[in-house]
Amino acid sequence: MKVILVPIALLTVISALVSCSVNNKRTYLSNISLESGKWVLINLNGQEIIKQNTERPIYLEFNVTDQKVVGFAGCNRLFGAYVMEGSSIVFSRVGSTKLMCPDAEIENTFVTSLQLINRYQIEGEKLLLYNHTNLVATMRLLTD
Repeated sequence: MKVILVPIALLTVISALVSCSVNNKRTYLSNISLESGKWVLINLNGQEIIKQNTERPIYLEFNVTDQKVVGFAGCNRLFGAYVMEGSSIVFSRVGSTKLMCPDAEIENTFVTSLQLINRYQIEGEKLLLYNHTNLVATMRLLTD
């Protein structure tokens, strides 16, 4: 009898743990906002982005309280401000440091593109940035 009860108890505990972790993931995904962490660029104007710098990906971090954005554009740090209302977002005063970069094409395109953004959408762990109906950039929440 004990031989049967031990596997049943073990299965019960395992299924309870699995269901808790699935429920926590769903709750986490539904609570994602702009300030949830670093948003890593994965696609820009339809082009998949591979890390320019092997140690640091291109990313943005939002401070909703101050309406400031900071990040890394591939070679230089970037900074700026934004105004958000509903799903509308407008970046302003976007600038960057001025280090000499061997290939700054993606960096320049990214910084310029931010100033064209006027709408955003969060889908799961992805941040979609639009210029009206055109998807400009897709970013993924960095989860460690």
